[in-house]
Amino acid sequence: MIGSLREVLLVSPDRVAPKMAGPGIRYVELGRVLGSVHDVTLAAPLGSQSIEGGPAVELYDPDRPGALRRLFSPGQVVVTPPLAPDVLRGVTADDRTWIVDLYNAEPFEGLAQQRPRGVREGFRDLARVDRLAFAARTGAAFVCASERQRDMWLGFLAASRRLDSTNYSRDPELRTLIDVVPFGLPSLLPERQGEGLRGTVFPQSARIMVWNGGLWDWFDPETVLAALVRLREQDASWCLAFSGTGRPSHRSGMGTSERVLRLVDELGLRRQGTVHVREWTPYAERAGPLLDADMGVSAHHLSLEARFAHRARMLDLVWTRTPILCTAGDEWSEVVVAEGLGVAVPPGDADALAEGASLIAARGRASYAPAFDAAASLRTWDVVAAPLFGLLEAATARPQRRPDLVGRCLALRHSAASAVQRTARYSRARLARE
Repeated sequence: MIGSLREVLLVSPDRVAPKMAGPGIRYVELGRVLGSVHDVTLAAPLGSQSIEGGPAVELYDPDRPGALRRLFSPGQVVVTPPLAPDVLRGVTADDRTWIVDLYNAEPFEGLAQQRPRGVREGFRDLARVDRLAFAARTGAAFVCASERQRDMWLGFLAASRRLDSTNYSRDPELRTLIDVVPFGLPSLLPERQGEGLRGTVFPQSARIMVWNGGLWDWFDPETVLAALVRLREQDASWCLAFSGTGRPSHRSGMGTSERVLRLVDELGLRRQGTVHVREWTPYAERAGPLLDADMGVSAHHLSLEARFAHRARMLDLVWTRTPILCTAGDEWSEVVVAEGLGVAVPPGDADALAEGASLIAARGRASYAPAFDAAASLRTWDVVAAPLFGLLEAATARPQRRPDLVGRCLALRHSAASAVQRTARYSRARLARE
């Protein structure tokens, strides 16, 4: 159900630019799909810019509470992750409708970040829960990235008193409250742009693995490097490319990037030309390295983050028909096995990763093509974003919500916790200067 033309404001929590991570990609692509029917504006943090074929970009400062207010207008539909209540103040006024995007399994991703623990981190954990609880009580409707996530968020919404018998009698699955809008892939087949890997970075005859996307703290690239060393003991043609280290946004990178790069150099893999490290592959050029690869590789630690995560950059591998080598335990590993897209092995097992890589290389890319063609046809952006059109109509047809007493208390407590975090951050910066 598409419905009538509406004014839609999408708010990306991360920078939108030629080099961007999963959150920016998601909002550019959702903007393209929604923009085919509705009047769409994309708000993105300072330093962002419009992307060819995407919606117009308006800038906001994430560190200034209320920075988005100038972009709000009456009757608007606002689609945004659960940002800080101060930033979103007024989002539900003037008949605006707030659809909350819960694609990120934040309750567990935040716990997985490997930071030194202290007062600041304790308040960060509290602020995260209050921010999510405020969104759960105040949002008109919700989207998430998978059915497994939906189960988790339904429990969160139930605890936030958002499930009622009246809505249930009309909609026993409550799809008009929360539905699934995962990451997608382009409808058109990929074209090679920018720098590739085969015959340039690596020899033409190389066996190439590509780590597609960032090196976040919940991932396990160290085991991939250990597997690479084992593979090269049998066949020196094996190579590995990292397509994204650091972070292409206003946010700071994670410790895993620095730790992995140190390990690469300690093992001499970069000096040997065995490992190629790219700071970040531009979004428009992401197909080139993957089209040259024998496989894409993704590894994570066994954790709750893995159980509920939706690996956004896996869709690039499906788009480019690149066989997938991954660790079991997340939802995508189940897709890889069920749909015949590659091999999944136990987490932390370098020998199993090396064996899986050899199996994929022996089969060859071409043998996986039919399975990838079928998988790709089900996951284009226009297909996966379709539920958002119906959810938009259902949410705007209901009476709009305002923050209740509990919601206002959550907002105040979040503001207080954020203030403590800022004070701790400034104190640490001052001590570092001294």
